[in-house]
Amino acid sequence: MIKIILALSLISSCSFAQDPVFLNAGDKAPFSGWLAPTDKVNDYKLLTDSLQTEIGLHKANEDLLGQKIKVLSDDNDNLFKGLSAARSDSDVQKIVFFGSGVLLTVLAIWGASKLRP
Repeated sequence: MIKIILALSLISSCSFAQDPVFLNAGDKAPFSGWLAPTDKVNDYKLLTDSLQTEIGLHKANEDLLGQKIKVLSDDNDNLFKGLSAARSDSDVQKIVFFGSGVLLTVLAIWGASKLRP
């Protein structure tokens, strides 16, 4: 945003005063302070204050977005850890069920063979 403001200020007219006055070396300045009418100087000050406020708000917004990204990243890491734990529990559970099925099948076949004379 600052780069855009600087680029626009360089491209646009250097004098925003209503009646610009060109001075030669040794000429007396027609205005006190800035070389612009006081109402324009007040406008410049308001514009400068507004731009400083906008820069401050952008910095605060950037900080908040950084915090939001950190929170979301931490939540994502925690969810991934929980998913990995659940998946590993599920794998162990599948192995136990498969082993139990094999054991019950072997016991059923062995029991059926003992029932026949």
